[in-house]
Amino acid sequence: MPRSERKIPLLPASLRARLTVTIVMASVLLFVLVYGVTTIATLSQARVLARQDAYRHLATIQRQITTDSKNLDSYIVGFADWQLFYNQTPSPDPSFIEMELDPWLRDRSDATIVVWGRPDGTTIFSYGSAADVAFIAHVATRTAAGLAAGPVALPSGPYLVAIRPVVGDPAGPSKGFLAIAKPISPDLLSTSDPALPQSATLLSQPSIDVTNWDGLDVPPGYSSASVKLEGSEVMVAAALSGIDGTPVGFIEMIDQDEWYASSTSAVRYAIPLGLGLLSLILGLALGLMLGKFIHRPIEEFVAYMRGQGYLAIEGLPFKETLDIDPALPDEFRELAFVIQDLLVQLRGRQAELKRANDQTVAAEHAFRTVVNDSSEVKLLVRAGLIDIANPAAAACLGIPLGLILQQPAADLLGKMNMQLEDGEPVTADSLFETALDQPTLVRCDSPTHAERWMKVTVSESTSPDAFLLTARNVTEEHRLEALRTEIVSLVSHDLRAPLTVVAGYLELLASPLPDEARAKASEAALKAARRMSTLLGELLETTRAEQVFAPTTFKKVRLGILADEVAEAVRMSSERRVVVTKHRMAPVLGDELRLRQAIENLVGNAIKHTPEDTDVIITIDATDERGILTVEDFGPGVPEDQREAIFERFTQLNRVSGNAGLGLGLYIVRTIAESHGGSVRVEAADSGGAKFVLEIPMAPSLKRVEGDEPQDSDELSA
Repeated sequence: MPRSERKIPLLPASLRARLTVTIVMASVLLFVLVYGVTTIATLSQARVLARQDAYRHLATIQRQITTDSKNLDSYIVGFADWQLFYNQTPSPDPSFIEMELDPWLRDRSDATIVVWGRPDGTTIFSYGSAADVAFIAHVATRTAAGLAAGPVALPSGPYLVAIRPVVGDPAGPSKGFLAIAKPISPDLLSTSDPALPQSATLLSQPSIDVTNWDGLDVPPGYSSASVKLEGSEVMVAAALSGIDGTPVGFIEMIDQDEWYASSTSAVRYAIPLGLGLLSLILGLALGLMLGKFIHRPIEEFVAYMRGQGYLAIEGLPFKETLDIDPALPDEFRELAFVIQDLLVQLRGRQAELKRANDQTVAAEHAFRTVVNDSSEVKLLVRAGLIDIANPAAAACLGIPLGLILQQPAADLLGKMNMQLEDGEPVTADSLFETALDQPTLVRCDSPTHAERWMKVTVSESTSPDAFLLTARNVTEEHRLEALRTEIVSLVSHDLRAPLTVVAGYLELLASPLPDEARAKASEAALKAARRMSTLLGELLETTRAEQVFAPTTFKKVRLGILADEVAEAVRMSSERRVVVTKHRMAPVLGDELRLRQAIENLVGNAIKHTPEDTDVIITIDATDERGILTVEDFGPGVPEDQREAIFERFTQLNRVSGNAGLGLGLYIVRTIAESHGGSVRVEAADSGGAKFVLEIPMAPSLKRVEGDEPQDSDELSA
């Protein structure tokens, strides 16, 4: 029979109708299949859900216990950090307990047990049963750092306890401990969450044998946990751990699980399984039938498109008509006509595609021209590989342009030893992430280039897995900014000393003084102000820190006189005692302003690193060649391995107290000493503190002058 006369009357002519019938049949089968699979999956998940709910219930109870423990701890933290309470701990005043401790804790915390004890466990004050008090004291003396909050099993039952060491403010060595406790309320085991069971109980001993129960992941705060499904009930039992590691009690809960109750019958497993197998068989048969009717015309269309379509793409003559079976559904026949029309139109689209391709090539050429002429580094990275790079990138990486393309960007950039401003090394991948959010300044070293500072920016591309990296060389800008910051930091540090002197004398002038003392204070304040003016003028004329602190004039300067003046200024500004001992006046050749500045920095450094009730000793002596000034303190001293490093810029010892500076004082002293041809060093003092030794060359013509013989020790209390 000719193809045009074939008919299939059993099926609708419309593909939509045929598919509708097929989908209806498939839906019925799918429903049965889904029902069976869902039922089986639900049954298998019943135990998993029960275990998850049990874990969540226990975790919720533990969080509530933790919250109440922290709340209880908040009532004693103020006492533990209270300096007055700290001082009272060794031997408290009974009136202090009656007025401050006992009524406050009883009224505010609802605690039924209070224990105030010493480090050895002896009790200073307590209320509650003797057994409970003794047990809490035992726990407090064996708790790490004497700090704990949580549940504990006391002889009288489960309690919440909070323990803190008494350290005062500022914190010092513990002088004892303070602890409060209250019974664990049944309310702790209940919650407003309707999803949680309301039948939770806390027992001293378990009432249920959990030998055959399923093990449960132990939540934090428990030593063991078990779960059992029985009928429609989920039963949970867990041992609550105390802060001392011993069980506090046993929590038992019962919850309802309707899903599990509905899945106990074996028939419910067999029926879904049988329906599922039947659905698979029917679906397979239906698929074979449907494929038979749909595959044949589609195969013909594919063969036509494969043969004639390739000819049309190449611009060759092709067969523009397709043999269409009249028995095909209307939609298939419509598709055949569409295919024919598309092939005809494909020829016209060929010309348009060629023109569009030419325009794309021209646009890419223009883009590459702009990128290649840029002085900035440009790298287009796609899927981790460098797709486009400009000559500036080749110069930056020190690699020919041809060897950069299609290379992993992370590997090429990883050879440059990149670091952030704070000196932290940075990898290529982390640089890509950081520079995507904001421009990132990076220090780069490579075998082919000296140190460079690059400002890197990463821009996302519209293409997936692609981005554009732009880098600009800002080495000179960075160097100038660093130099400016250094100069300003050094000079501003040096202005603090005269400012402190001026402030001290102004405070002195505000009080009643004799005329002679007032005139002396005014003259000293004016002299310090002039020194500040001189330093500010030098800031405008210098470009390097060494030039700022270099001597401008050389004349005879007696170190003994300078030491007396610095000691007097310290007395006015800080009320610290400075003892000056002069064996010789030590006339040296130098700049009085700079030498005074060095002595002030040494004395200020000693004051900052030593206790307030200790002295600072200045000793003046000389040899035939050098004047020697030593500053000795009674502080902790300087470790031997740091005695050179402390004279570097921005270097400070970790134990500096008070307001830390920039770490420039000793660096300034060394700069001044070396610019005078002298030196400075630090040694261990006999007192155990630090001893700084400043040596300045003597004036050549003044090594032995009248009045410069060794003198009796001269002390100045400041």
